[in-house]
Amino acid sequence: MALTFQLVTITVFLLSAIKWIDSTPARPAGFATFSIHDIEKFIVLEEKFASKIHQYLIQEQEKLQALQTILTAVSHQQNNRTVQYEHQHRYPTAAYALIKRFLNDWPSAQTLMNRELGREYLKDLRHFKRERPTVEDWHHTISSILRLQTVYNLSADDLIYGKVAGTKDLGIQLDWFDCTMMANSANEEKNFYIAYDWAKRALEFSQNATDVTENIRKEIKRSLSGFAFQIGKSKEALDYIEQVLMIDSNDKSAQNGYQKVKDAINEEAKVMLQQGPDAIDQHLKQSEHKITSTTELLAKNSEFANVCRGKIKEEFRIRQANTSLKCYYSNNSPILYLAPIPVEQVSIDPYIVIYYDMISDQQIEAIKKLSSKKMVIAGLHNDDPKQRIKVNATVRFAKHVWLKDNISQVTQSLSRVAQAVTGLDMDYAESLQVANYGIGGHYFPHYDYAETKNGTMKARIATLMYYLSDVEVGGATAFPMIGISVRPQKGSAVYWINLYRNGTTHHHDTFHGGCPVLIGSKWIANRWIKASGQELLYPCSLNRNE
Repeated sequence: MALTFQLVTITVFLLSAIKWIDSTPARPAGFATFSIHDIEKFIVLEEKFASKIHQYLIQEQEKLQALQTILTAVSHQQNNRTVQYEHQHRYPTAAYALIKRFLNDWPSAQTLMNRELGREYLKDLRHFKRERPTVEDWHHTISSILRLQTVYNLSADDLIYGKVAGTKDLGIQLDWFDCTMMANSANEEKNFYIAYDWAKRALEFSQNATDVTENIRKEIKRSLSGFAFQIGKSKEALDYIEQVLMIDSNDKSAQNGYQKVKDAINEEAKVMLQQGPDAIDQHLKQSEHKITSTTELLAKNSEFANVCRGKIKEEFRIRQANTSLKCYYSNNSPILYLAPIPVEQVSIDPYIVIYYDMISDQQIEAIKKLSSKKMVIAGLHNDDPKQRIKVNATVRFAKHVWLKDNISQVTQSLSRVAQAVTGLDMDYAESLQVANYGIGGHYFPHYDYAETKNGTMKARIATLMYYLSDVEVGGATAFPMIGISVRPQKGSAVYWINLYRNGTTHHHDTFHGGCPVLIGSKWIANRWIKASGQELLYPCSLNRNE
């Protein structure tokens, strides 16, 4: 799956390389970056682009070679040492050759020079218009990279060179422009620490870049000054703004910024003088902007990111160590007698288990084949398509499709096995939801205990999630309230109970989310099982609170 991660870091280059073909948006609202399956198509598309350009170069070289042949023949006559060129018309054969060149060779040369091969190939390349990425794909890719950086504590250098989680050198390096794009996007999310990190790299790379003007470096330094100021590095901010003024002493914005930073430094000095050095940190916290980036909130204010990183609280480790968990074979149904399902208990309260060998490779490929051409951006209930896409990119970065049981024998077979192993009636389950996550694809932590549709809330007693692919790094299903994560393993399924037996109270600890996919392509399929219809199969206890 190294190729998939390569897509994360080269998408910026791919988009930049093809923008000259046609500046108009190519793809409709279904953005490709919401699904790695769609991103994989760009590999084939780029091969087509490269092949077309290669053909163009060959024909262009053939044209130049033909022109060179004509010039060589003329030069041979012009440089004849026996008879000077200006006297050759006196000789019949030389005069014939001269006239022939005007009637044959020079018209051929003119025809060759009039051939605009580039336009012909551009016309061919425009046929791929609806297949290629859009500017929105580019922006979503940048946001995804920043999300991965935040959640997994990656440095800008990790991403610049594509070396993440021990991956091999992909031969890719982001340049000053890419670093500037990352910094600008992080700034828009008010993630100033990461913006500062990327802007520093942009300035470093710009020093030796031949395509960077002094004015561009000035703007990078101006941005760095602002980022440094936002994260409390006032003296560094002052240094950068002074460098801007050295380039252009009449820069009004820099002059105003200089005075603002000077005032801040004086204020910090006053606070330290009156209250001591420890008061500076408190002073900076009070002056910080409110965090608006969902990824930043995710990383700083919840256990979700910690569980995704594998940083589990000691209290969770102790709790797991003191819980009697077991593995066993489930064969409590006639259809499982000859092929029992291996079961691994992950948690007793809430009840979470992993079923292994729940779906075969052949069934997985059949499900993908049924799904891949029908997938749309995973939607929340929002009437505004543009706002829905914006919300989805924050909450869930994936594409999905719903498959009814009667669509194929495979879906029917899956339902029969699911009913046998869970003991619940799948006639009261929602349709199978198949999803493929995008670049850095994630799902913000949430509960599954209820679905709201047309203003009506329907209780979901349990969740059964199939893993249709392995994921090299990331993509785990994390339960931050109990410090548990389940890594995707192709063919397995994780199952948990959302509601207490009373059917109305949800289990607080089933709060869960999908960790961002760092390397790989994550395919899953969900069955949400409704509480209605399970009364005899999952009856209430005598305790109304259970």
